[in-house]
Amino acid sequence: MSLRLVQRLGAFLAGDRLGLGAVSGSIWKDGEEYILVRRADWEAPFDRAHDRLKRENAELRRENAELKRQLAQALAAIEELKAENAALKARVAELEEKLTRKIGQAVGVHLDVRLVEPRTLVRSEGKARRILDQRHKVKTS
Repeated sequence: MSLRLVQRLGAFLAGDRLGLGAVSGSIWKDGEEYILVRRADWEAPFDRAHDRLKRENAELRRENAELKRQLAQALAAIEELKAENAALKARVAELEEKLTRKIGQAVGVHLDVRLVEPRTLVRSEGKARRILDQRHKVKTS
């Protein structure tokens, strides 16, 4: 520090000759400028800003905790739905296999049975069609 800066700081701290309550000047050789202000001039606004930031931070922490709780609930619900979905898929596969066996036993023809949601078939699909049985009939005596 230069002697001039030390004198200015001494005068500032002692309260001599400075009606503005601030000292400014070049402190480093590279020309950076710093302004010194009396503590009373910045302490109250700083404390207010600090208190406001602390309140905002506390509110954000509360919101974050609530969001984490909601996320945990949503993840638990998703896991339950996954388990239910797996159970339903197993049940559908079981019913398809059962229907395949029963139709095969009753009719004597192996079919691939696939269960679908109600009202998902196109209107023309799944309707009965007239067919003529052109097999030779075996006469029994």
